[in-house]
Amino acid sequence: MSSCSLDTGNFTDGRMAQINNYNIQYYRYFSSAFYRYSIILFVLIILLILRNSYIIEDYIFGILSIPILAYFFIDIIYTYYTFKKKGPLNFDTIVWRFNKNSAPSLNNDYITSSSTTSSSTSTTCVGEACCPSNMIFDTTNNICSFPTTP
Repeated sequence: MSSCSLDTGNFTDGRMAQINNYNIQYYRYFSSAFYRYSIILFVLIILLILRNSYIIEDYIFGILSIPILAYFFIDIIYTYYTFKKKGPLNFDTIVWRFNKNSAPSLNNDYITSSSTTSSSTSTTCVGEACCPSNMIFDTTNNICSFPTTP
């Protein structure tokens, strides 16, 4: 693939570059996680060898291994959770879930938002109520627009 092919507007080449970039970031994310896990497991194996050869006592092994194992499991859960939040097309973005049931409905009045802060509720304008006096609400595109002159 030449560098000129991206300049010609070929969608396939651009998409392949995007997929390759996603795969590189995916690989780096998991390789750094597995590197951390390898170090943790290496330390635990060293501690087990020291305990089995009676160099360290059992209670010292427990005191040292419990925080290491706690960090290990917290890191696994965190890595899995953050991976599930990554965007399917762009690894750097986070996908935020949107709850349609808590969203305001589209009508031409002011509505009260479902979110409250301390002791007051905030109002949100929806539809025609949001448009300034010199604009009209386009119900097809759900935007405020200037009136067209015939």
